Amino acid sequence: PSLAEFGVQERLDEAVAEAKESGNTYLLRLDQTFSCHHRNPPRGPVRWRSYTVLLSVEMKQKTLLAVQLSVAEAESGLVEVSGSSLAGRELARVTVRLAEKNLRWLREQIAAQVEQDTGVLRLVLPDGTLAPPARDFEPLAAL
Repeated sequence: PSLAEFGVQERLDEAVAEAKESGNTYLLRLDQTFSCHHRNPPRGPVRWRSYTVLLSVEMKQKTLLAVQLSVAEAESGLVEVSGSSLAGRELARVTVRLAEKNLRWLREQIAAQVEQDTGVLRLVLPDGTLAPPARDFEPLAAL
């Protein structure tokens, strides 16, 4: 029997069309098994089954977001950290006590405000250096 007779071909064609339409999705057939069960041969009923396992892989380009940090004194020992795009547009603003929080916390706060994953952010410190994720657990005061 064909895949159409098994009722699988239509869904398979839909998956292929969706993958082609997206332009960045690949389908891999991992497994396909056919089985036949014949009861009481030669006149008994014959039952066919087909199992198909597809893997759909979607490729996405990771877009990075550079955020230039600047620090301004606020009241009662607090500082205001603002994050701007490289074009100068303010993206986020956080008030914090530097000794109490670390870079990871700041990265998470900024990511939430710009509605992005922390992995796409590249924080540029006020001195112009890039803040590597390896320093995420250092207190902000040390930076």
